[in-house]
Amino acid sequence: MSAHTRSDSGSMTSTITLVAIVKNEGRYLDEWLSYYRKIGISKVICYDNGSTDGTRDVLNAWSSDGWVEVVDWPTVIGVQPQKAAYNDAKARVKTRWAAFFDADEFLVLHAHTSVPSMLDDLDPSVVAVCVNWRVFGSSGETAYRPQPMYERFVRAAEPDFEPNRLFKTIARTDALLKMSVHHGRFRRRTLEQAYRSPSGGEVVFHGNGLTDGPHWSVAQLNHYVVKSAEEWADKRKRGRVHNPLNDDDKYKSDETAARYFKVHDRNETVDRSLLDMLARIEKTATTAQ
Repeated sequence: MSAHTRSDSGSMTSTITLVAIVKNEGRYLDEWLSYYRKIGISKVICYDNGSTDGTRDVLNAWSSDGWVEVVDWPTVIGVQPQKAAYNDAKARVKTRWAAFFDADEFLVLHAHTSVPSMLDDLDPSVVAVCVNWRVFGSSGETAYRPQPMYERFVRAAEPDFEPNRLFKTIARTDALLKMSVHHGRFRRRTLEQAYRSPSGGEVVFHGNGLTDGPHWSVAQLNHYVVKSAEEWADKRKRGRVHNPLNDDDKYKSDETAARYFKVHDRNETVDRSLLDMLARIEKTATTAQ
């Protein structure tokens, strides 16, 4: 696939691959993949980290037309699965941009109807975009229900909640040297030199991996990190995908897991911006017909 593809209007549109590592996400993948196809992702590379719940069947169904590429990625002692997968993807990605997101993260666009159009609005010198999390709580849900995550969970933390200053990366592939879980390393550039917010503005980074504040005016990354208590318990059993197999912190203790849920189950504000965005996309599509 070429670095750019021409849209129906004749303008040049950036292409982008979504890279993710998944384990036992079968019940959520149809929703997640459908969403990213709707907002213009060109291709998806999914690394299957030893799923046993039907995840692979879902991915195989999506891979039939080539839009999803599935890679077996078992956990190896001493190797961080997520970091290793991200860096393996560097040789597989053929698009101009690559986004490194998880299956519980949904990119919400406030000023655009597609990811390529957002990237096209950036200055050509930009090589990386940091998209800050917006952490969502349980919205009072206690167990899994087969409705989309973004309909079930519409309550989130206040903007000043510190984890909202964490971010994930959309990187220009011709400049990327190495990916970590959250940030990349780029040729001859510091973090401040490489990264811009989705609006194209400058970002200040702190030594602990946080930005100076959540930059949400153009885009945010909805992070459905705990979901319901039942789903959080299921997630905990999978182990932390960024920890090696022999790491003492691979699986959270009962005390740590309970504390994590309590800290991240934040429901102070209502945020329906993802649903509003989907309605805007639908309206645009209807008007264009």
